[in-house]
Parts: sequence; structure tokens; C-alpha cells
Amino acid sequence: MNKGAENTIHDVLYEITGTSHNSRSCLNVYCTMPESIRSMGEEWGWSDTEVREAIADFASELFDSDEDEK
Repeated sequence: MNKGAENTIHDVLYEITGTSHNSRSCLNVYCTMPESIRSMGEEWGWSDTEVREAIADFASELFDSDEDEK
């Protein structure tokens, strides 16, 4: 995961949860997101609006399922 991906994932996670996340949390999201999102990020750039929205959709589902398990 490059710094651009980490920064974007961090920002998206902050928008979703309202809390800051460390590099390990960002890496966890990066490693579990679909390859299609990672490929889009590499091709279009991590700050691209569609890439950010795809990450947000994925992360929202991920965090919703984490909350459901509690």
C-alpha cells in the first residue's frame, strides 16, 4: 500500500467513523477491499472521486458488519 492509498483510506475512515485510524487499520481495509477497488485506485489515482466513493461504500459495509457482531 502506497502513501496515497493510506491517506485516502484514512480520510474515508475518518469521515465514516469520526475517529482517526492508524496505519494498521488502513492496511487492514486495503487488504480486504476487492481487487477492483485497488486496481481502480492504482489506475485513476487514490484521490479520484469514484475511487473514494468505492472505498467509502466498502468501508461502510465493513464497519456496519463489525458493529453487527458486537
